[in-house]
Amino acid sequence: MFYRNLKNRLLNVTDSYKNLLVIVILVITAISAFNEMKDVPLIGDEDFYSRKSVVIAKYISSLFQEKKNDYVKTISSVIDHGWFVPGMSIVNTPLQILAAHQASLASMRIFMIIINVICMYIIYRLLINLNFGFLRSFLFIIFCSIVPLYRMYIATLWGDLVGAQLALIVLLHFEFNFQKYRFNFSLKYRKLLIIGFLSAFLLLVRPQYIFLSIIIFLRVFLFMLNSDLNKKKIIKCMKIIIVILVPIIVTYQAWNICINKEFGKTFMITSTYLGKLWSNEKYVAMASRETGHRHMYTAVFVKVKRLARKNNITLSQQAKRELAKINKKSQPNFNEKITRKKNNLISYYLNHNNFVRIFLRNKDVNTGKSVYLKWNSILWLSLLICGLFAFSFPGIVYNNNYLFPLLLKSIFFLFAMEPFLFGGNSRHAVQMIPILVLLILTVSLKSNFQLKKIINQFKNRSVHAVLIILGQLLAVGMMAVNIMVMIIG
Repeated sequence: MFYRNLKNRLLNVTDSYKNLLVIVILVITAISAFNEMKDVPLIGDEDFYSRKSVVIAKYISSLFQEKKNDYVKTISSVIDHGWFVPGMSIVNTPLQILAAHQASLASMRIFMIIINVICMYIIYRLLINLNFGFLRSFLFIIFCSIVPLYRMYIATLWGDLVGAQLALIVLLHFEFNFQKYRFNFSLKYRKLLIIGFLSAFLLLVRPQYIFLSIIIFLRVFLFMLNSDLNKKKIIKCMKIIIVILVPIIVTYQAWNICINKEFGKTFMITSTYLGKLWSNEKYVAMASRETGHRHMYTAVFVKVKRLARKNNITLSQQAKRELAKINKKSQPNFNEKITRKKNNLISYYLNHNNFVRIFLRNKDVNTGKSVYLKWNSILWLSLLICGLFAFSFPGIVYNNNYLFPLLLKSIFFLFAMEPFLFGGNSRHAVQMIPILVLLILTVSLKSNFQLKKIINQFKNRSVHAVLIILGQLLAVGMMAVNIMVMIIG
């Protein structure tokens, strides 16, 4: 009853007032985020991104001066130890240029809040364009904003939330344009290039987003299966894929050439092979003793680099040798591997208050830390449980669009696989919040679950039935693997 009354009231509001209402909520969210984060110092990766944005800004500024900074030295400085891709440093570069390379902590927090709030508004507009309706699009903003972890994160320099929101923008923008132009295949190359460059930039924010391009290509391929295509239309589909793929390949190769020249063959970052050494406590302890570095990442890096120079080989080759020695001495058995994965899962899903505590540690005790933590726990666990239900739900959306839920399930599946492929980190879970909210809102769409329609799709052996099966395979597979690891571990 309450939901129906709220819906009727909101439907009677004019578009201009609806936009104003959304902007007011976003401004309140931005002010709250700044108030919570203005005094929180840069932590870990943030400090790196800030320092490297200054390096990039100085190089760009030097292009307009008589004496230009050395390009090779600039690239080498940005690469540094190869632990990070430069996406978030690039994001912060315009601010450093405007601030004459001396941007304050408060200005960086404000700058990131503006970027993330703009991303939230773009997602809202794209949802409206995809016939989600005002109420659900508005609720997307509300549900994300009230989660303390999400709200605090919009002020940070980490790439997790920026990456997740950009990924949603890419998917929603592509889906909207594909639906709009699919019948006459007149999707403009300019729009495709925007999608391609955004996807390419996502690689520089977080390398895992290379899988996003696969999701987009899956969208085109499944449309081809479901259409009466002639040779001309097939060629057009291939052109769509190529135009999107070219910026991604160019960006990937440009960065990979730079980092491979510095450290040997690797994928985007040196963490892809050093990560396995970092996870070995005995090796980290030995590296700390030999190098004198307390910081585990630096200790392992310095040790491996010294040995690589001594043996006249690349860092990646030496890292593989070190890993082979470790595996030869003590190959972890099945139970140890499962236990490690279980710990990753717990850290990823159930350590949601870790960074909220870090953000609040400099605050006065009387500011209500316990309230923040309890509220964050309630909202995160509620979103996670409802989101997992939505993830396993064979739903459809307006206009019989069976594919949109599959796209959301694909990106959720990609995020859910991180604890298995990489170390489980509680801060990475923030990227799941907008996806969980969207999954829940998708399932809540009117007439979403129509059993007769779904049964008919299977009887008619349509591509829609294939989409439902693919979505459910992703859902059942992910849920089963997670549950098995938690029980066995």
